[in-house]
Amino acid sequence: MAPGTSPRNIAQKPRLFNGSELRRFEDCANENETLADCWAGNHIVIVACELSDRYQYADQRNSRAIEINVMSPADKPIWRSLPLDDKKHDAFKKHCSTRTIRMLEKSKVNKSLQPKPWSWYNAAAAHETFELYEEEARAKAQEAFDALGGPAYATVCVVSYDLRETMAALELFKVRLPSSKVVFVDLIKVLEHQTRGEGVIPEQLRKYTNGNIAMRNGKLDRRPGAPRGYLGMPSIRLLEVVGLAAESHRADHKKLEKGNLALERITKRIRNG
Repeated sequence: MAPGTSPRNIAQKPRLFNGSELRRFEDCANENETLADCWAGNHIVIVACELSDRYQYADQRNSRAIEINVMSPADKPIWRSLPLDDKKHDAFKKHCSTRTIRMLEKSKVNKSLQPKPWSWYNAAAAHETFELYEEEARAKAQEAFDALGGPAYATVCVVSYDLRETMAALELFKVRLPSSKVVFVDLIKVLEHQTRGEGVIPEQLRKYTNGNIAMRNGKLDRRPGAPRGYLGMPSIRLLEVVGLAAESHRADHKKLEKGNLALERITKRIRNG
């Protein structure tokens, strides 16, 4: 069963964690802390980037389309954007925008049959779509990241449910990141950190995570291969939830460490009589 599919929260008895588990917990806590810092930063732009799930046919993903989702500070929006619906966290208001760039293939046989480049803008979703031939598509993707690396932002925070997927998409479009300004965040580790206490994935995420995330040896991990389901596994949907919650989970790891040390002392006393 995928984690979080059961509505019941089964209480677990306290137990001692081994060194490997504690290192994993610390790793996940560090990812959450980085995301919390980036979310709160007024000079930080957050980017989710991967192959797009918008061009699927018979559950097969088009491997030549990239989707770039951007959350920028409200007072420094990039492109045409819309405010994130974030009524409970007014201090961290974000503006959101999306660009999808698809590579078109030129016909080697009949030029009259080859697709024509075009673009359109969905104002209701602040979503620009470009369908361009290979060189122009790569230039458009690079243009997007060059804008993110400009003077308006001190740091570019790249978030992903699978950083290998993100890097593969960037490599396909030959995008060069502004390396001196980039930090990376693993959203699956953030989600694992935030759900460790209850062991239940937030309900609004399950339509994406069910079938795409599994629990292995107490760790959350994405299943290999292309994302399953009609909705896929867009990192931006994870970000909208775990980004908002990151600040409130900063202290979770310290509480866990204190509890583990207390159990360790009790265990030693019992062992030593």
